[in-house]
Amino acid sequence: MGLLQMREYKEEIELAIRAFKNNIEDIHTVQEWASYANFSSTKSFSRQIKIHFGKPAIKVMTELRLQKVIELMLKSPEESLFCIARMVGLKDEKSLYDYVKYHTELSPTSLKKRVKKEKLRSEITEYNLGVKIQSVFTE
Repeated sequence: MGLLQMREYKEEIELAIRAFKNNIEDIHTVQEWASYANFSSTKSFSRQIKIHFGKPAIKVMTELRLQKVIELMLKSPEESLFCIARMVGLKDEKSLYDYVKYHTELSPTSLKKRVKKEKLRSEITEYNLGVKIQSVFTE
């Protein structure tokens, strides 16, 4: 693979990630994600995602969706779980509960508490030591 091809490949992956993040509430399958990312073949799209991330596209989708849930919990702590669910493409707070519980073994409320605690711990450590601690909840 030449340098130009590698650059184009990286741009395609970045476009796919942007497409997912910008349309998270409408994307529920890998096929829909491939379509939003302007790939004509879901199989080709899935293969490129797997090569780039080392994991299946559905796993990447799950991680991106959970990342967005956590981001919303941190940015808008007073936001209802129903609203957060809708913003990440889930039907309601029950769907959010089931999704978060299945993928993290935590309830959304417990996840929210842990995220706040991690963020506070990271901020305190960064303030005291001038070093940011890598949280288990960040990229």
